Amino acid sequence: MVMNWMEDFEREQREMLNLSDKIRYDKSINTVEKHRLYLDIVKTFLEKHIPGSFQLIKYSFIDGLPGKFHLIMVKKDCKPVGSEKTPCYDLESIVAVVEIRGHGLVNYKDRLEDDVKAKRDRFEEIKAKKK
Repeated sequence: MVMNWMEDFEREQREMLNLSDKIRYDKSINTVEKHRLYLDIVKTFLEKHIPGSFQLIKYSFIDGLPGKFHLIMVKKDCKPVGSEKTPCYDLESIVAVVEIRGHGLVNYKDRLEDDVKAKRDRFEEIKAKKK
């Protein structure tokens, strides 16, 4: 049983990597579109594995926090606050936040430490608002 699960997981990972590679090396796709496609790949994979009581929302805001988030997991029964054009969700409805990096670490090695610190600070800000 465990081996089947691991084999399925490895197969899905290979599929994701193959799709990502096709996007990465396709010169006809611009950077913004590549990011959207990477996000679709991750969202599709995660949707297969999250409980039915949650849903994934692309490019949305969290009420009271600055900036747009790439992918958030919210409770399925929650409704966005604000306009439908720019979905915004209450902090209490958020289960997880996923940020996608399409370029990897290679393109900004010198900024890696600053980027990790900024993400950590943002996470701490979210955590503090939840309390």
